[in-house]
Amino acid sequence: MKKQPQTIFSVKESVKEIAEALGGQRALARKLGIAYGTMSYYVQQNTFPARRMYQVRALAQARGITIPDKLFGMHPVDVP
Repeated sequence: MKKQPQTIFSVKESVKEIAEALGGQRALARKLGIAYGTMSYYVQQNTFPARRMYQVRALAQARGITIPDKLFGMHPVDVP
């Protein structure tokens, strides 16, 4: 039997790491249709706006990158 190739996922913990993994800040800004200055702001704040979540996750998933929810301003809620 032939083995199926395994998909290796990499978790990136910062917006800067994600941008670099997706070709750099300028390349990611172009892919998202935003100005480089806006992308730079996302890196400085270490967060993407929630409205960019699906776009960024789709780009990342295509490269096997997992992005934690906290980088979209979502934090886990403790449930009693």
